[in-house]
Amino acid sequence: MPFLTIIVPVYNKVKYLDESIESILNQSFTDFELFLVDDGSTDGSGERCDYFGSSDSRITVIHQKNKGVSSARNEGLKISNGKYIGFVDSDDILEKDMYEILVRNAINTDSDISVCSIKKIYRNKVKKALYENNYKVYDGDDGLSAALTGWFDMSVNNKIFKSEIAKNIKFEGRFKEDFLYNIAAFSVAGRSVFQNTAKYIYVLRDNSVSIKKFSERDMEGISVDKKIITIVADRNEIILEEAQINYFVQNLATMNLILLSSRKKNLADFETISENLKKYSFLAKKSRLLRIKHKLAYFVFRLSPGLYKVMLQLYVLVIPSEVGIRDK
Repeated sequence: MPFLTIIVPVYNKVKYLDESIESILNQSFTDFELFLVDDGSTDGSGERCDYFGSSDSRITVIHQKNKGVSSARNEGLKISNGKYIGFVDSDDILEKDMYEILVRNAINTDSDISVCSIKKIYRNKVKKALYENNYKVYDGDDGLSAALTGWFDMSVNNKIFKSEIAKNIKFEGRFKEDFLYNIAAFSVAGRSVFQNTAKYIYVLRDNSVSIKKFSERDMEGISVDKKIITIVADRNEIILEEAQINYFVQNLATMNLILLSSRKKNLADFETISENLKKYSFLAKKSRLLRIKHKLAYFVFRLSPGLYKVMLQLYVLVIPSEVGIRDK
């Protein structure tokens, strides 16, 4: 039985697939099984998976009709045998010692979840790269808080999870599925460990990013954020407030996208977001954790959506990175 299971959902990434798989096979930690789940690819990715499957006994290839990344990962979870389980996207790259570090930290601290940080690269520019050799252990609540506030990153790919946790949680949906899975996992984890060393390389491809514009995916994301409040409802007051703040801020961010796109064309969604913000407006009035800029944004919006839109447009001109790009 392998110590680690690695699950890679694959869909039409043939251009990048070889480099990604080779970065897994060349890991300094070798006691793993690798599931390549071809999610109905039409560009030859499935055939490349079969090639790798025939060349390395650690690899199992699964072919399925296109059902999305959540379904592909769930298929891998069903047949996983490792004590720990990790996930990789098929166009990203791993530093050679990533799993060695994650596994060593998990064993040394008997942690349910082991985490490293992520290096984000776009057009050869590093977006985020942190390097520290020391690790820190978190109890259940502190680990959940770190996942909820983004300190551990939203992705599941920079983590390994004990199988008894990982296999009892299913990926859901097509947007923010990583975030939802993480919160569900950290909500039942007794201990987690984090080494702030960037070992997972997340490459933002030219064809995998786009200027942020409002879409129904954003409303799906709001639904995920609301579900997270339910998941942590019975935790301590700070964690619940952090979940509520996440929901409030994401509603505010989605409102920004609607106003920058077209309020008239998205009137139903505009009204839904307005009601969501109103329901959680107590955070803007009383929360010490909510950032001042979010409080001010909400109060200006409540005073005058028209004025808020003008201020938002000016803000975007000055700080365009706040609009930024949508990850793949």
